[in-house]
Amino acid sequence: MSWMFLFAEGEFNGENPTWEKIEQFIRLMDGKKYNAMALEMEEGELITCGGGNLIKGKRRYTVSYVLGEDNCSLTNPEESNEEYFTITVQTPDEIPANLCVCIDDVLQAVKYFYETNGKRNPNLNWECL
Repeated sequence: MSWMFLFAEGEFNGENPTWEKIEQFIRLMDGKKYNAMALEMEEGELITCGGGNLIKGKRRYTVSYVLGEDNCSLTNPEESNEEYFTITVQTPDEIPANLCVCIDDVLQAVKYFYETNGKRNPNLNWECL
């Protein structure tokens, strides 16, 4: 199984990264210097993560999962879709609060994707288009 790990910062880019390297980058995400990543399998499965902005005392991120026409966003059911947070994924954007998740959910989603060769974590809340 071949993976491609893509970041805005070149030192992290590369094929077949370890989970430790992926987790290290996610924990560095601050909504400024480090604010976007993607992990893609050669078959086309893709998970992306952006943000890391500090909002209400917590780092907030967006996570998307793509497989063919299946495009899903990780959701936070504790937040409203009527409130918006400014999240930086290369550029700042207003994102519904319910699509802004904390680092624990990010790590669970990305680790599951990594360990199951591109599957979406069924134990988390997803909104699929």
